[in-house]
Order: sequence, then structure tokens, then C-alpha cells
Amino acid sequence: MTKHYAIVAAAIACCLSASAATPKMQSAISQEMTSMKAASFVAVDKEAEAAKAPAKIASAEEIYGDYAFTYYNAFDDPYGGWQNSSIVIGPANDDSQVILNFNGQMDWVADLDIAANTITIKKQFVYTNDEGKDVYLTPLHWNATGDGIDEIDAVVGNIGDGEITFDEEALLGLPVPGSPGSYYVAILGYHMHMVADPLYVINMDEWNVNGKTASFRDGWLSEVFSEDPESVEYEVNFAVNKTNPNLLLLVNPYGANTPYSQVNTCSEEGYILVDVSDPELVLVQTRLGSGFACEDLDNEQFYMYNMEGYLYYINGVDPEEILDRIFNSNLDPSTYNGKNVVEITNPVFGTQSNKNAAYSWSEVDMIPSIITLPDDWQTNAVDDINVDNSNAPVRYFNLQGVEVANPEQGQIVIKRQGTNSTKVIM
Repeated sequence: MTKHYAIVAAAIACCLSASAATPKMQSAISQEMTSMKAASFVAVDKEAEAAKAPAKIASAEEIYGDYAFTYYNAFDDPYGGWQNSSIVIGPANDDSQVILNFNGQMDWVADLDIAANTITIKKQFVYTNDEGKDVYLTPLHWNATGDGIDEIDAVVGNIGDGEITFDEEALLGLPVPGSPGSYYVAILGYHMHMVADPLYVINMDEWNVNGKTASFRDGWLSEVFSEDPESVEYEVNFAVNKTNPNLLLLVNPYGANTPYSQVNTCSEEGYILVDVSDPELVLVQTRLGSGFACEDLDNEQFYMYNMEGYLYYINGVDPEEILDRIFNSNLDPSTYNGKNVVEITNPVFGTQSNKNAAYSWSEVDMIPSIITLPDDWQTNAVDDINVDNSNAPVRYFNLQGVEVANPEQGQIVIKRQGTNSTKVIM
């Protein structure tokens, strides 16, 4: 029998007030927000960003698309600190306006001034809560030297080349009716950048599909679709990266001949990418769709990863700090036994409308995903052809896949030279 649960956004909320927060107090946007502890705001040095000349736009269409925005999460848990989440900018009925869809769950209206190259968000009605009280998206200003948060007339963003930059102290909040001083903060930061589509596709020419299968116990969906989730284990095809045998790819893990094929409405091939380079900190990448969608879950494709992968790939958190956060929160890290068993704890996911979110299911404690591979799963994984990349040009990309001509000192980037890609700190 199918079970239904509400999705809990484990990393997109940031509530500010005078009371303390606990890791499990986060809830869906449509619910009334719980008051949380105020975060001490630390401004990020963005002098180089401010020095960029803004790219003039000729029409609203030039800024339509998927964006990730940077904000500060005040929760004292593994997801705390600077984060990214999703906004989609699309057309409005009026050519002088655009619609900002936040995490696929609510729409905001923003005024667009093409001549001034700005986007302006003013106070506006969002929804009526369970108590019948109207909730408004409210422009705010973080006043670090004063009382904390002040309501202002508008938040203004400057449009650049594939990005929109806000004042570092700009906020958008949903003040909770009847709870003075408490705000659900949507933006606490400075920056929105357009997301490159190639982050969410994969080139199978880079992988060896050898016809072998792995035993898979799923921890992402089994709690919803199985009465006894720990007993559901089945075979899935897998591939190994041609140049890095520590990269494992589950191929179409929810497709035909799997326990979830009858409820899966996704017609696309799906993948789950697992990096076992560090046996004590296995990373599941959030860039790839799993090939699963369901009518009961709004037909949105799921993007499977784990908490460690979310922190590393989306937010650029150092591996040692990830482990510290895990242990400080009394959680177990995802691990690889060095031979053939991968245990993925803390499974979370994004969706088609919010790939950068870290969702989990409320009402349940997620079971780990277990992948049991053949003993020789890495044999012959690397191509016999040795490619000399020493003379290839070097290119740099940020964590969102956008090429960076001149990386700044201390910036985390992907260094690509020929067929080799490495994550480095400049």
C-alpha cells in the first residue's frame, strides 16, 4: 500500500528570532514558521563582484531561467552556514515585471527596470496560513549594529552577466503573524547566479557499462512506497567512470523491472552518481536526475544525493568540516568498506523545480541506502588508452559549472585540463 508523507525542506529555511533552534524544527514553506535563534551575520567579501561592470539587458527574456541564490542558514545543524537554493525567473502579465518562483512552492512579483538594469521586490501577499492570517513577503534590512532586522520599502538587485547581485544586508522574509520578531528568511546574502543546464546531464561515453549488476537497497523512496522498506532489495545496472574508477553510476535505478516501475512516471533515463574516493566520506552528487517521478508527488523528477554531497558539491564545504558537522550532530557519515559495500546515510534529494534543495520525508527516519557491488567491480574500469593532458589548456569553472576566466585567491573551482577535472582551492 502506498504511503504519503509531507516533504520537509532540510536546508532551505532560515528563521530569526530570540529563541533557540533545533535541527529537526524545519518545516515546509506552506506551514507557519517556528521562531528561531538569530544568526550573527558575517558579510562576505565581494569587492571583486562589485567591481564587475553590469551587463545591460535589452529585454526581460534575457534574464529568464533557473538561478541558484546564496543565503545564510541560521540553523545550528549540519546544513548551517552559507547555502544555495533555487529561484526560477519567468514572464509576468506585464512586460515591466517578472515572476520569481521560489523552490517551486511560491511565486513573487518583481519590477524590472531595463533602463536602470535593476530588479525590485516589494512587499506583497503570499498566502493565508492555517489560522486564516495573511502572510506577506516583506523586504527587510539586516542592521547588525542596531536592533537586528528593519522593514524597508524594497529590495533592489543589480543585473549582471548571468547573475543578479543584491545588497549584502538585504533580506526577504515572511513575518509569522502573531509572532513579532520572527521571520522566515528567503534571502540573507548578496547573490543570484544563473544555473547552467549541463550540470544536470551526463555523457555516457565517459562511463564503462559492463553488464554487471549491483544489489541496491533504496533509502530515498522505500519509506514512501514500501511497508517494510528494509526488506526491499533488488538488482540494478551500474557503470564505472573511465578515468576515475572511484566514481560509480547507478543506471536507471527506478526504471523497468524495479519495485518502483509501476509508480514511476518519468520517461527519462536516470542515474545516481556516487564518489567513493574517500571511504570515510562517500559523496552522492546532486547534479543528476534519478529518473523517478510520481503522479502523487506532482510528477517532479527527483535528484538523489546525500547530505555530504549537498554540502560539498552545492555549498563548497571542506570535507573535514563536513565530518565535524556530522559528528557534532550525532549523525553517521556515508562510508565505503574499501571492497564492495557502500552505505549512504542521510539520504536527501532535490526536485525538478528545486534541484539545489535538501529535502527529506517528514514523519520518518530515513534508512540508509546500501549498494553491494561485485568484488571485482573496479576491474578494467579505466580505459587502456592513456591520454596525455600535460599540454592541454587549463580552464576553470565554479561549482555551478560556469566558466571563470580569472579565479580569485581562496575560491573553490573545478580545474579542467584535457580529460582531467579536479576540484581545487586557488
